Amino acid sequence: MANLKLTLEERLWAKVERRGPDECWPWLASRGPEGYGLFAIGRRAGRRGRSGRAHRVVWEVTNGEIPNGLFVCHRCDNPPCCNPAHLFLGTNADNVADMVKKGRHAGNLKLSDDEVRSVCALASNGGRHRDIAILYGISDSYVSAIVRGLGRSGLLH
Repeated sequence: MANLKLTLEERLWAKVERRGPDECWPWLASRGPEGYGLFAIGRRAGRRGRSGRAHRVVWEVTNGEIPNGLFVCHRCDNPPCCNPAHLFLGTNADNVADMVKKGRHAGNLKLSDDEVRSVCALASNGGRHRDIAILYGISDSYVSAIVRGLGRSGLLH
């Protein structure tokens, strides 16, 4: 009888549609609300494991541990992509700057110049980024990017 236990790597790659080396490799299993693949790690009989984003597990399987404070970012800007060639490490600031530079954040298109100035004013008067984000329908990280001077064209101030 064949061994029915699959390794973590076998389970992972079974849920990825591997295509050409330059193409996106889409995650075929469950995804979170932002489109990132979800992968169960460490499940054992009768015990719950943890779930992680599939592209992060792909990074660890192909490149090793992710250093503290770093994110696994997508060159292709395609959340379900698991092609290791499309992934790179960066800080949160790197990730936000990349997102704003490429104009791919919904908030980047939603806010007028006056609204961007208003976000800055609210933040400089002690407004919490989370509250400002809810008010304008954008993410906390985008509020942070605006406050740091990144905007539609890359630089606001």
